[in-house]
Amino acid sequence: VVIQKNRILRARPRLDTWKLNFDIIYHKEYVEPTVLEKIVNEGGFKVGLLDYRPQKRGPYGTFQVTKFEVID
Repeated sequence: VVIQKNRILRARPRLDTWKLNFDIIYHKEYVEPTVLEKIVNEGGFKVGLLDYRPQKRGPYGTFQVTKFEVID
C-alpha cells in the first residue's frame, strides 16, 4: 500500500463468516422503510464494506441482509 508516497506493509484479516447488527436513524417523512431496506440490500451487493469491496473493483466485502426490522 502506498500512503503519502511511502510504501508500507498492510495486513488484513480474512473473515469467512461474520455478523453485524446496527441501527439506522432516518426520517420517515423522506424515506419509506421498504425503500431503505432496498438501499441497504443493494449496498451489500454493489458497494460492500472494507478494502477490496465491489465499489473499489474488488471481490470481497459483500453482505446480505438477513433481518430488517422497523422499530418505532
